[in-house]
Amino acid sequence: MVIFFSHYLDIEVDTERVNHIRQLRHNLTHLRGELRTPAQQEKFGQNDESNFPNYRAELSAETVTAVLNDLAVVVHRVDPVAWRFIYGKDRLELNSPER
Repeated sequence: MVIFFSHYLDIEVDTERVNHIRQLRHNLTHLRGELRTPAQQEKFGQNDESNFPNYRAELSAETVTAVLNDLAVVVHRVDPVAWRFIYGKDRLELNSPER
């Protein structure tokens, strides 16, 4: 999909922030939030006053709100362009397959 958006619609959806969000989602989904490497701990660990390493990614309400707002920015970039090809003057007519 990234290639489609960048090549055909000339929209960048694979931003650094989107990649960060996707990596966080992957960690929370497939690793159950476990931060196995120092790089993961640095990237997704919550900072607190103690000097103990954080071994779990935590998802606070503030983080969820920030993630959704950042993804909404990308959606708002895609929406008018996609609308043009679905409903607007550049509408693509797709032929249904012959049976």
